[in-house]
Amino acid sequence: VGGGVGMVVNRRFGAASRYGGLPIRRWAAAMERPCITTRSGARAAGAGIRALGDELGVTASLQAMAAKG
Repeated sequence: VGGGVGMVVNRRFGAASRYGGLPIRRWAAAMERPCITTRSGARAAGAGIRALGDELGVTASLQAMAAKG
């Protein structure tokens, strides 16, 4: 999305995770970005992104983007 955040993956653990992730989910909703909170959801999204990237020729993780500066 123009070099910005296109999707949020928020995997939290423990009893407080339901409430601790609420601000992140609210931000994602306000910015109209998908927010994935399960491992299976993240895997499915990754597979879809990979498939689109193969078609479009573009995929990058946040870590890769951060390393580029």
